[in-house]
Amino acid sequence: MTGIVDGDTIDTSIGRVRFFGVDAPERGEQCFTEATEFTRSLVGNQIRLEDGPRLEDSFGRRLAYVYDASGNSIDVQLIAGGCATAWTRDGQYRDVLVGLEDSARSNSAGYLWSATGKASMSDAESQTGSFNPVEHLADFIFSRELATTHVFGLTTPDGDEVYFASGRLGMPTRRNTSAWLVEELGHGAWIVETNGEIFTVYDSVKVPTRLWP
Repeated sequence: MTGIVDGDTIDTSIGRVRFFGVDAPERGEQCFTEATEFTRSLVGNQIRLEDGPRLEDSFGRRLAYVYDASGNSIDVQLIAGGCATAWTRDGQYRDVLVGLEDSARSNSAGYLWSATGKASMSDAESQTGSFNPVEHLADFIFSRELATTHVFGLTTPDGDEVYFASGRLGMPTRRNTSAWLVEELGHGAWIVETNGEIFTVYDSVKVPTRLWP
């Protein structure tokens, strides 16, 4: 890494690289500074590039999906963080990124969408207030499996809660949590069954307690 041009363009030892999967605000547009600084905070000193179906844009810049040193997708984090929109014309991750943008919009995420919509909530969240035990447990499980904390959720048109995780395995994986069962125990604790594991989830404790198996 040698420099940050804006939210979706960076300078590297191999030349200027344009993120394949996103469009961030241009200079003079709303949220330009915030998106640029967000990218600066994500890239660090080392990055990894993944080719898309096109290697250059019309300006001769290298096109690529960009990952940080830990393997987390920066394209994903920009979109889920409400600092960029998804590129919709092509790319092997187009559908995933478009889904994350829809989620960011509906949850009023970040600088772009903070005043444009309302967050969608699962049944568990609507019953328990701002703390969602299902989302908390999904975050914990993804962190355990992928060694990442970058977990983003969305509600499908059928009402299913689907969580994506961007981690060391590359682009996001997904898990449908609509069939998870939640029972409130009171005093900030819930039992959550994931159709494979059972946990006690606490609103004051980061790590849930496994009850089974």
